[in-house]
Amino acid sequence: TRLTGDLGCVGLPLDRVRSEKFRVDEDSVHSVLPGDVYQKLLELTGNSSFLTYVTLVATVKICVLKYTSVRTIAIGSPLIKEMDRSGALSIVDKLDEGISFRVLLQTVRETLLQAYRRQHYPLTEIAKDLGLESVENRCPLFDIVVRLDSVHGDLPALKNDLTFCFTETKEQL
Repeated sequence: TRLTGDLGCVGLPLDRVRSEKFRVDEDSVHSVLPGDVYQKLLELTGNSSFLTYVTLVATVKICVLKYTSVRTIAIGSPLIKEMDRSGALSIVDKLDEGISFRVLLQTVRETLLQAYRRQHYPLTEIAKDLGLESVENRCPLFDIVVRLDSVHGDLPALKNDLTFCFTETKEQL
C-alpha cells in the first residue's frame, strides 16, 4: 500500500541536464565516518549491521526532506545478500511534521522488514503493476539508493540519480 499515490521521486536538482538515455556516471566521492563517531553509531545499533543500515536510510531521508521539502520519500535498497541475486526494493516512508528521529528509525525499520519479506517480487514488475511508464533515463520508483556492503548483495543498474554505498570496517564506516 505504500507504493500507491505519489511515491515521492524527489526530483533532485541536477547539476546537468538529464540525457535522454541513462548513462552510468563513474564519478564518486569518498568520505569516512571517523572512528569515534562510528563507535557511537555501533553503540546505538548494538553492533547490528541491519540497524546501522536503518540509521543510514533514516538519515538520508531526513537530508532529502530538508533539501527538497518532499515528505513521502522513496529510496532504493538492494536485496539482502541471502537472496543470492541482484535486485532492488523501493522503501517508501512518509515523514510527518515533527517526527522524532526515534520514531523515524522505528518506521524505517518496519518498512525495511516488510519490504525484505516481499523481495522476491521484481522491481520491474512492481513498476509495471503500478502503471508506471518505463523511461530510458531514470528509475520510475526512486532517485536515491542506499547500500551497506555487509547487508546487501550486488546492485543492478537502476537508472537512479544518486547512490550511497557504505562499507563497514572495525574502525570506520
